[in-house]
Formats: sequence, C-alpha cells, structure tokens
Amino acid sequence: MKIKMFCEAISRKLDERERGIASLMHEAYVNNCPMEYMKAAMKWDHEYAPMTTNANQLREIGIYLPHVSNMSDDEVGKNLEIVIEGLKFLGIHIIGTDGMQQRELYTILAERILQEPTRDIPPNNDMKEYIDFTKSNMHSFSKA
Repeated sequence: MKIKMFCEAISRKLDERERGIASLMHEAYVNNCPMEYMKAAMKWDHEYAPMTTNANQLREIGIYLPHVSNMSDDEVGKNLEIVIEGLKFLGIHIIGTDGMQQRELYTILAERILQEPTRDIPPNNDMKEYIDFTKSNMHSFSKA
C-alpha cells in the first residue's frame, strides 16, 4: 500500500512538472519566442516548482527524521543510512563526508540542511543535486 501511495505521489509530481514545462513552452511559442525543452525544464524547476523542504520530500516517501537526542549510536547509523538512501532516490547525493562522525552528519542533515526551503522537483533524469560536506564547504553548515 505504501509503495503504491509513494508511486502515485511521484507520478503526480512528474505530471505536474511536465504540464508546467509544456505550459512554458506553449507560452513562449505563442509569444513568437520558442523555447527548447531543457530550457523550459530549468525555468520550471528553478522558478515555478512549488516550495518544500527535503525533509518533507523524505516524509512523502515514508522516511521520518527522529531527533538525534532520542537515538543510540546504532540507531543514528541505521537512520542515517535510511536517510541517505532516501535522498539518493530523490536524486540528492551526499559527498565529502570522510572523517565525519555519523551523529554529526545526521544532526547537520536533519536539523539544518533538510529543513531549508527548496523547490519540489521530483526525481528525474534531467538533474541531480549534491550536498557537499568537504572542508571548504563546512563553513556553510556551521551554526551562526
């Protein structure tokens, strides 16, 4: 049942995205300024797709983010693995985590990064997203 609901949700989002892209292409054509599919897709994805968070996207596929203080180290590791696999399914990949402790990584993801507003773009072959934890990017994740 859960898989069917998940597939329906992704299918609905993909259909909405395709309708939005087609609408942008049609509008451009009517205005005598034809637009290629890829350009329309980028415009839809970056300007018109509804706003959400990656945490909400994970919830839609049945992955929840328990608070880190409520978990043992083993539970943190298991939940982190589930979150990373869920993000991969959504087309979001995590890089540069060498040397990070699982609890630290989970905390930064669950409490900060996955809570930030983002466009609700369903998994597709047009794009991939990367969350980069290399040392040169870590200043972005430190608490202000």
